[in-house]
Amino acid sequence: MSKDSQIGIQNRHIASLIGIDLWVDKRAKICHTKPYIDRINQCFQVQPDAILDESMNTDTVWHDKLDVSDKKAVSVINATTKSEPIDELSPSETKIRYQLQGLRYGTWVLIVDKLQMTPEEKSLWLSLQDALKRTATSSGMGFLLHEAHYPFTKDDNQSYDVALAKSGFGGFFVPFLIGSFAKQKPSVVFLSNMGEFMYDLGIIDTIHAQIDKVVTLPTLSTMLKNPSTKKAFWQTVVG
Repeated sequence: MSKDSQIGIQNRHIASLIGIDLWVDKRAKICHTKPYIDRINQCFQVQPDAILDESMNTDTVWHDKLDVSDKKAVSVINATTKSEPIDELSPSETKIRYQLQGLRYGTWVLIVDKLQMTPEEKSLWLSLQDALKRTATSSGMGFLLHEAHYPFTKDDNQSYDVALAKSGFGGFFVPFLIGSFAKQKPSVVFLSNMGEFMYDLGIIDTIHAQIDKVVTLPTLSTMLKNPSTKKAFWQTVVG
């Protein structure tokens, strides 16, 4: 069996872990195998050793620093889900809290705010992390997982410091732009709700000059409600 066929079969297996059991890499010969997962309630199960440590704070996990893909981003249009609107307050009265986790895979950066996520969304996010990590390992694609939170300390006064929150978000994004990733600006996808204050106070705007574009893909919430959208997400990010 050729190396390309082996990679194709491995990618098919990885995709099946997140409920995409009909997809194969376009380079691989078609192999007729039984679906790995048949039920929706099995789509998000991964082995215990594949679950990434939920206790991570600001640790950065580096994998092989290999060339990123030159493939252009394809936008899959799907309505994003926004948080419930907050009361209209001035910046000095708005409480700012976030616990961001980001994943760079090739030319993509996927971002979630764990404070805005349901347990089911967190479970699916872990499954996606594991599947993308496996694919990156088998294909030689660059992979990075990074996390940061705000406020930086337990000092509640920081919760109202917009400038500091912007600086924290900008610092969170830096690892996705350096080293082997510096060759190409990433496309960014927000897969969870982001607090309204992130937009209202211009915190997210701090990275616009450093990225290619923000792309709308099925969110974690959308994928949970409509599992078929996982295939569209996977084909767009992985190809």
